[in-house]
Amino acid sequence: MTNIVSSNMGKYKDFSLIDKNKEIMFTPEDTAREIMDWVNPQISEGDSVLEPFKGDGVFYDKILDCNPKSYCEIDDGIDFFDYDKKVDWVISNPPFRVMIKKDRLLESGLNYRNTKTRKRAVNIPAGWVRLNSFIPIVDRTMEICNKGFFYLINHKLWSSLTVKRLKTWKEKGWSISRIKQMEIKKWYGRYYVVKFERNSKSLIEWLE
Repeated sequence: MTNIVSSNMGKYKDFSLIDKNKEIMFTPEDTAREIMDWVNPQISEGDSVLEPFKGDGVFYDKILDCNPKSYCEIDDGIDFFDYDKKVDWVISNPPFRVMIKKDRLLESGLNYRNTKTRKRAVNIPAGWVRLNSFIPIVDRTMEICNKGFFYLINHKLWSSLTVKRLKTWKEKGWSISRIKQMEIKKWYGRYYVVKFERNSKSLIEWLE
């Protein structure tokens, strides 16, 4: 199982594996409503929707009744990285950090050994690595999603979008098709709802 620090309002009891500030960002209710007012019209009636980091359900509760919905939440014993059912869409404010076993990281074929967040981590148990969670979450979402997904991210995560990574996603049939910029004054300013979509034209171009 992967230990996840939720970016929604979870019911967390043990913070021994994360920094003193706990790195939890509560999604404001008005922000979630604005996001879902933008997201819901882009999802067809009957399409299934997953909230992979439910917390207290600020996004989950706003998924329309005409769409079958499910969720993951580490406090409920449902680990997103163990979730293996196919869904049409995903919507969430994903966590900024993730704890993952080293052997699982090696199995993924991805190299995160130089992740800066690992240097700032405290109390990491033997056999585990602490990572910037954005890329592992996106990669896993692409494996289980049929149509697309929406993630709320901050400006710092744009540095993860390398040309090599964008090309790899494109080869797998995935592109960033829409971006909604938001000012969330209850947090630290600029945030973005990024829509990843299968078999869609990319909003981002790059030079070879």
